[in-house]
Amino acid sequence: MSRRMVGVILLCVSLAACLRESEWTSEEQRIQRIVEAQSAQPIDEYTVLRAPTAPVKLDFVIPEWEPVSALVTALPYDDAIRDETLLEYYMDIVENALHCVDVILLVDERELPSFKQILLHLRKRNLESHLQEEAQRRLFLVPARLNSKWLRDYGPVFARHADGGLCVTDAVYRDVREEPERAAAIDLYSLNPDLQLWLEDLFGALLDAAPEFADRHEDDSAPMYLTTFLDQQWDWDIRIARVPMLLWGGDVFFDGGGNVFLSSETLRMNGGRRDDVELMLRHYYGMRTLTCLEPLPGETIKHLDMIFKPAGPRTFLVADYPSSASDSDIYMQFLHTETRRILASNAERLRRKFPAHRLIRVPMPPLERISVLPDLAWDLTVKIYESKKYFLPDMLADHPEQWTFERFVFWLHALDCLYNHPDSEAFQPLIQILGIEDTDHFTAEEEETMNNLAAKLIQSDPALLEWLAEPYRKKGQEAGRPPVPLEKALEQLVNAFGYEDMIENPESYTYVYRTFLNMTYLNGPSGQMLLVPSYSGCEALEQPVREIYQELFPGAEIVFINSDAIIKQYGSIHCVTLTVPDLRRVPAQAGE
Repeated sequence: MSRRMVGVILLCVSLAACLRESEWTSEEQRIQRIVEAQSAQPIDEYTVLRAPTAPVKLDFVIPEWEPVSALVTALPYDDAIRDETLLEYYMDIVENALHCVDVILLVDERELPSFKQILLHLRKRNLESHLQEEAQRRLFLVPARLNSKWLRDYGPVFARHADGGLCVTDAVYRDVREEPERAAAIDLYSLNPDLQLWLEDLFGALLDAAPEFADRHEDDSAPMYLTTFLDQQWDWDIRIARVPMLLWGGDVFFDGGGNVFLSSETLRMNGGRRDDVELMLRHYYGMRTLTCLEPLPGETIKHLDMIFKPAGPRTFLVADYPSSASDSDIYMQFLHTETRRILASNAERLRRKFPAHRLIRVPMPPLERISVLPDLAWDLTVKIYESKKYFLPDMLADHPEQWTFERFVFWLHALDCLYNHPDSEAFQPLIQILGIEDTDHFTAEEEETMNNLAAKLIQSDPALLEWLAEPYRKKGQEAGRPPVPLEKALEQLVNAFGYEDMIENPESYTYVYRTFLNMTYLNGPSGQMLLVPSYSGCEALEQPVREIYQELFPGAEIVFINSDAIIKQYGSIHCVTLTVPDLRRVPAQAGE
């Protein structure tokens, strides 16, 4: 008999035995049918690791404000470690959290270079002793299988089962947004099709135009690795209930009393079948009441942890969008108005349903419209260097934020002159500016030429800027007008590459909601702390936010961590962290 067939038989026998343990009511029979449908997938590693199970009878889901023993975060190489800015962001979280809780870092056991990067950064921050010395060990690198950094969404939910022990509920995590991850160059080409032909003339075909699809199925098995570690490390007997529904952790909250809060997005992800969603929440999470709130409008993350959070048994925090937010763009005006309407509607719904609860409005920065052109230009520059097997120059690698879209265009324009127009009158001045001596063979030092040109652009070399502007300044003189100012001439050069059309294109922007509610509270054995996101330009809001949190959590240290980089990916601190309850201090039964 084949190994695959044995696996099928064992899985079916195990599931049948589980379902025979109790007499089934009509609701339980419906659950059985759903579990069986989920289990009918092809038997592979994915299915074996997270096949759905019958529910475990719970006493209560442990809310986030209860005592915790550890903070968990996930560090896959491609989605977190490779980006130096993001890795430093994680180190900020780790360094602060260690003051009051243990820290567990989930890492992919197959990505050995990522271990080295993490170790080097821990050493740089003098945190290595927490990893190696037994007396001070509070930091754990746990091998796991994972694809993305959004641990809150695919991580487990902790609960007390009816016998008082710990149970984790692990809902299905399949990213229903499986859209192709188009390479940045192709995005830029879509904004300016002429650019593709021009770049390929300079550098050849840079990319295969076929879309690449994100592969995130391994995220769904990460909770099993975490649960196994907790079992081994602290000798916890943890029961696992795998839930046959889509439920992302950033979009659901529990108050410990059976009240569940999620957005209408979760209903849509489960086919809009509210009856089935409520059925699963009752049997797998002990739900008594369900409250559905509206998510943020527009093409953004729809999770509740951006705009809502229970902060205690009878306290709700709801984002308060500024009334003064204004923008000349008609779409931005619509989003501003719609955001205020949605947040007001959510607040009113909570007041009606929970009249005895305290509802606190937390200031929220206005929506930010950010041009994607600088990031696309940077990604395409990297792709050019990779296609030629050149090293990215240190000045570029160390200062990517200075590589503006305008400098990218200047760089391409100068390279075009060097490689394709050696007979033009502009050629010799550029050779002198760049200090190229052997003009007959300068292409043999192509990498050095590209690097030197990039460095001069980052330093705003006056001679190079004058050279770039000269043709456009001459146009004014030839028409009998005064010379065009330098800045205006450079602007005309950029517009010659279709920049004005790209600015008017809605696809040239991303719309970013920033929030102070996407925070993580650590009620640890060594102290209390709130890790709160902060954003450049929003410092004036930090003091009122600090006062709200200090009044709610008087014993906690409030730590703001700059989240400018990660919020552009539609998430922040709460999205990338998870807390493990402290069984010694969490009540054994609800209401204690």
